[in-house]
Amino acid sequence: MRGPPGSPDDASDARDRPQGTNLTDSPAVSVVIPAFSRADTIERAIRSVTTQTFHDYEIIVVDDGSTDRTVEIVKALHVKELKLIEHGANKGAAAARNTGVAIARGRWIAFLDSDDFWAPDKLAKQIAALETAGPAVRACVTGFRMINCAVPRVVYLEFTPIEFRKEILFGCSVSPGSTLLVERAVFQSVGSFDENMARLEDWDWLLRFTRSFDLVAIREPLATIDGRLLSKSDTPDFDRNRLAALEVIRHRHMRRVSSLADRQRLRSSLFIERAAIASRRGRKLRAMTLVAIALIMYPFRNAMFFTMLGRNLRRLFR
Repeated sequence: MRGPPGSPDDASDARDRPQGTNLTDSPAVSVVIPAFSRADTIERAIRSVTTQTFHDYEIIVVDDGSTDRTVEIVKALHVKELKLIEHGANKGAAAARNTGVAIARGRWIAFLDSDDFWAPDKLAKQIAALETAGPAVRACVTGFRMINCAVPRVVYLEFTPIEFRKEILFGCSVSPGSTLLVERAVFQSVGSFDENMARLEDWDWLLRFTRSFDLVAIREPLATIDGRLLSKSDTPDFDRNRLAALEVIRHRHMRRVSSLADRQRLRSSLFIERAAIASRRGRKLRAMTLVAIALIMYPFRNAMFFTMLGRNLRRLFR
């Protein structure tokens, strides 16, 4: 898999750059927005970047073969810092993000899904957090709000870098598509998003990331995740792609997890993901069986997990 241009030495030159300034032709942050037929939300996403209190950025919108007015809307915005890259056909979210990373010039890469949006001080607070973090910390995520979904909620992220190494084994619960800010040079070590994975490519990438680097979290919800798309993912293709992705994660990461407890965490999480798929397909008995296996395998989950599990089980048996 290809990595982005630039080098760790190039990135380290910018380490002492004052917040919100640009001492070279390269911006501090490259905001990558993949988009596929998001005419109704793309402007909102872009405006949430242009209204940031942190101003040293470029915006890279990668249109992934949209069939609506997405490209037309982006071009009509006339945002000076914006680049529009068009894929001739739909290649998937991983490929769109990789395209954005490959042409990015900033030391930092910030991802924003085209149906989500940011609080005005998101980038400023993340840059400040990273400037005071240790040298092993190369990325930052934030809390987020979920709207337009069955259960709107606010997710506050509270974990240390060491705790995140265990947390990520439970699944990709930090919404990296819209909260992640990561040093561009990291991609040379971690690699790109796996373009063969139609789902869960962000979980796979973060599992690779945590082998070598640390991540910090800002508790405050600084991104808003629009859950309307979740209702559109209840399809056989979606579930087939997700099952295939779970197999990739199992083969790629299980043998690299160091301790038995961590392997049980990951193995249990894979069973929970399969239970969710069975539940969406109305296979109640299989869903319950997979949940039971997962909890026998690793029962030490947090209160939020059991709250969500209870809610989903009630919905399943209505």
